[in-house]
Amino acid sequence: MRTHLATVVVSSILLFLSTSAEAFTRNFDICFKYDVEFSNAAQGDYYENNAVDQKAYGIHAIFTDITDSGNPITVKSDYTDFDGCVNLNLDTAKTYRIKLTAKAQLHNSNYIYAKSAYEGGVQHTQIVATAFHPPISGDAGPFVYSYNSTWKVSNVMAAAGFSVDRRPAGVSGHSVYYYTEPCDPLEPDSACHRSEQGCFLGAGCRDNKFCVSHETGHDLLDERKFNVDHHNTYLLNDPDCPCVNNGNICDHRYHSLEWKSAAVWEGFADFYGSAAWNDAAYPDDCEYGSNDCGTSGSYITTVPCCVDSDCDGKGVEGDVTNFLWDLYTAVELTLSEIADIYVWSDTPNWVQETIYEDLMESAVETLSYLGQNDWDGYASDNGVDYGEE
Repeated sequence: MRTHLATVVVSSILLFLSTSAEAFTRNFDICFKYDVEFSNAAQGDYYENNAVDQKAYGIHAIFTDITDSGNPITVKSDYTDFDGCVNLNLDTAKTYRIKLTAKAQLHNSNYIYAKSAYEGGVQHTQIVATAFHPPISGDAGPFVYSYNSTWKVSNVMAAAGFSVDRRPAGVSGHSVYYYTEPCDPLEPDSACHRSEQGCFLGAGCRDNKFCVSHETGHDLLDERKFNVDHHNTYLLNDPDCPCVNNGNICDHRYHSLEWKSAAVWEGFADFYGSAAWNDAAYPDDCEYGSNDCGTSGSYITTVPCCVDSDCDGKGVEGDVTNFLWDLYTAVELTLSEIADIYVWSDTPNWVQETIYEDLMESAVETLSYLGQNDWDGYASDNGVDYGEE
């Protein structure tokens, strides 16, 4: 009997020591990634493979102790670093829930948010671990913000975060809002940017990294231009300028006929997307979706255009994109400096015919190393030397 009691006591002590040794607080780097599923992943130089999850840098993570299910306790609420990780201490004897909120803190104190709708919408979130038990050794994660075929938030956050962080266009301390709803309720794939509201992304746009970046470009330039009353005008319904090479869908496209102000404004957004997803070290290898943004050339002179009118110097937004790409890669203007040209232009209202001339004067007067010959040469190469009309 004594031997039996001694065995029980010793076993109990060993169990206590073993349990005490295993239950302790550990310091972790817990990392997160986005599951990306872009329809045009292969285009451009970054995020080219949907099979590769991308670092969720800057995203907001919440760690909750749910060991006592009736008394959940938030132990950490923080943004990830630029490896997509959060450093924290967790008790290996406890159970945690990990939730990601679709907002991110980026360089230059810029933030991005993904919400379900502009009016009455909610912040997107995803629980990436319902019951996480910290291991007593080794690493944990990465946990993945998974792709959802309805909302596609992982795509939006990945493309927006990459764009705004890599190419802030001179903007700091700004929040960009993305709404996973179409711009036009009758057009599920429609997308647009609205001043002082944000980017409205239809389903097709949320699958397209260039589309997300295009609307981002509008938002950043709009922020720097202080919500100027820009174009909102296209010439596509003018009987002299019908829709060209556009499936008769009368809104703007890379090669659609537009008023100057429209082509110049949309051309910047296309250029922004080009600069976000292409490596400027290879200037001739530039893709904006399926469009070639690295080859100079005036598109409008190659297709039927305005009846009884000379089409020379009437560049479309794709021509403006290629022109800005040339300034970016050949003249080596930064994206922020190209945005400066727009910001500094003395244009009270961007529906006016003089927009190109205003930009030209702004560029040559404010950027001393950009000569008139450089501007004129690349403008002529790309068919955007609009003239004085």
